[in-house]
Amino acid sequence: MQALPCPRASRRWAAGTLTALATLLAATAALVATVDPFQCYRRAAFYTPLIDEAAQAYYNIGLARNYPYDTLMLGSSMAQNARPSDVEAVFGGQAINIPFSGGSLRADALMLQAAFATRPLARVLLCLDDFAMAAPADTVPGEFPVYLYDQSLLNDAPYLLNTAVLERIWRLYLTYARGEAPAWLDLDDLYAWDTRARYGRDRVMTSIAIPRTQAPQGPAQADAANLRANLDENLLPYITAHPETRFLFYFPPYSQLLWYVYRMNGSLERLLFNRAAFAQALLTYDNVQVFDFQINEEWVCNPDLYKDYQHHNGDINAQMIADMATGRFEVTSPIRLSAHNDRLRALAAAFTPPTEEELQQMRRRVAQE
Repeated sequence: MQALPCPRASRRWAAGTLTALATLLAATAALVATVDPFQCYRRAAFYTPLIDEAAQAYYNIGLARNYPYDTLMLGSSMAQNARPSDVEAVFGGQAINIPFSGGSLRADALMLQAAFATRPLARVLLCLDDFAMAAPADTVPGEFPVYLYDQSLLNDAPYLLNTAVLERIWRLYLTYARGEAPAWLDLDDLYAWDTRARYGRDRVMTSIAIPRTQAPQGPAQADAANLRANLDENLLPYITAHPETRFLFYFPPYSQLLWYVYRMNGSLERLLFNRAAFAQALLTYDNVQVFDFQINEEWVCNPDLYKDYQHHNGDINAQMIADMATGRFEVTSPIRLSAHNDRLRALAAAFTPPTEEELQQMRRRVAQE
């Protein structure tokens, strides 16, 4: 008959296994906390971080907490080509640009929370995209580690015991071992893509399906509840709590093609209502300015400045910053924005789309580049 295992031996084995596992977990957490590849706890001292857009939500919290600035620049991919040096040249101080691809106002709110917890801010520049204003107020872009954005360390186990973070440490080690590490972290071009992009009418016109028949306009106030929630939960708490900070909100200039598409698919009146409602709410605060670059016809009617129906080149980002410093395209009343909305209706109606034959020729030219 087979002997039963000794209970004492089983307990020793279990205790040893648990001790080894706890030691491994503690060592892993200590390694991550020491190297901290995303700078979540401290600014990197013995290496240059390897920044990439795929992990923006991890990098951005470390940048917001641990780098010097008094001007915070926020937004989506529409704001990624805005250079802090351009802000510093016209406003003074020290700026940092921490956008999110496919950004949301909840993501912006989390960045504001982290920034104000560590420093006073002279100003905030925030890009107001139509999709961000209309999204549910709790929307965050992509994989977003919300737990890293609070002030507690007690819930950081998903970061300290994360295989993806360990992989990032290994990648950092290999980069340095091969002598490929960058000499410095260029915050002026942190997530900028403009110098790598190709622009022009062919690319713009073939970047979106162009409707040929016009749909009825949907309800103008369909997004009203989300607009109010985004204001009340993501923006107004910071505007009211920090009257010493100047908030500069701006509507980025989408191409004329996109406004035509909005008109044809029945969403134009909804988006125009959203602009007006948001601006009207923001303009009631003395520390807020609103700028509307969507009516700059020199930009929106020139597809050679765009890489697709929405995204413009970096020169436009630089000029918007200069215009905000001088007050150009500032909206000071709901009446002014109503007139701007009328102009956008006219631009959408005036657009002449390319024919299908012209589009085929454009696609061939793009494919040959």
